[in-house]
Amino acid sequence: MASSRRNDTTRPGGIARRRLLATLGGGVLVAGCNIRPLYFSERDQADLRPEMAAIEVETPNTEIGQVLGSALRDELNPTAQVVPIRYTLAVGLDSSTEGLGILPDSTVTRYNYEMTARARLQEKAVEGDLFTTRIARTASYNLIRQPFATLISEQDAERRVAQEIAQELRTQVALFLRNRAAGAT
Repeated sequence: MASSRRNDTTRPGGIARRRLLATLGGGVLVAGCNIRPLYFSERDQADLRPEMAAIEVETPNTEIGQVLGSALRDELNPTAQVVPIRYTLAVGLDSSTEGLGILPDSTVTRYNYEMTARARLQEKAVEGDLFTTRIARTASYNLIRQPFATLISEQDAERRVAQEIAQELRTQVALFLRNRAAGAT
């Protein structure tokens, strides 16, 4: 004898209804945990702006160090808030260039530029490091027959790497400060 009841999965909208209920149920379960999204809400950003603006940036006194320092200051304090300095972010840099595209006659046509940043966040009133990190980024550029064009291409790779490191440092420092404010560190 065949069952007169139809399975939920054969009913129109049955699978969609189950998925919706599973998603809502999972959301309720996760809401009870202390899980926080990696992205920042507008409120998180507003809460962190004064803390981020209170960071003084120290980078090497080189051309690329100045590029990174400028990018970091823009990332940490984009609105140029004037607040008392509470922290120092000291960044050390290492960089290298490696031939990547090599022709049969040993002519290099493409280079990889790699920069590694070692950063320490210190609170002015406290001895020791609050936070340390190491970030490495790579960018490639072509060797062009005109020396000036090659120089511009190399400088562009350096700037791209510096900007990426600045963005990653901002994210890591912001996560640290947010967790520290929440008492999670």
